[in-house]
Amino acid sequence: MQPVEEMLKNIRGFIKAKGYFLTGPRYDVAKALAETPTHLDADEIHQLLGKVRIDASTVYRVLNLFCKLRICRKIVVDNGPAQYELSERFMVHHHHLICKHCGKVINFDEFDLLESELSKLEKLFRRKYKFVVADHKLEFEGVCMTCGPVSRNKPSL
Repeated sequence: MQPVEEMLKNIRGFIKAKGYFLTGPRYDVAKALAETPTHLDADEIHQLLGKVRIDASTVYRVLNLFCKLRICRKIVVDNGPAQYELSERFMVHHHHLICKHCGKVINFDEFDLLESELSKLEKLFRRKYKFVVADHKLEFEGVCMTCGPVSRNKPSL
């Protein structure tokens, strides 16, 4: 992963190329996302930034703009608030494990096994369906170790 300052420089250049400015609140939200290795919901970002510096509605507006511009990605979890992370334009490509009980989102990136198989699928889609994959997301839903015991049987959800 690239250093935070380099990510912020890349975000600044990207947002400028799209005809926007990296205002103070936009910079603050981008920095919070770049500095945090986990996924954050809007309230967590608001807490990190301090309620005095930026209000909650501004955080939501910035996140909506960032999602529209594909600067960040929104991860919707059934039983919790949407979570955000920088898009793969600024981070390493990865996939997610999502706990159906607590909403925890875990990154995984076992590329040796996974990416070669996904690459084969993309080639199949191109050949068979005349469809070119621009991006993909892979999410597995289940139960994290904190919420349930690990067993050989699939947990009941």
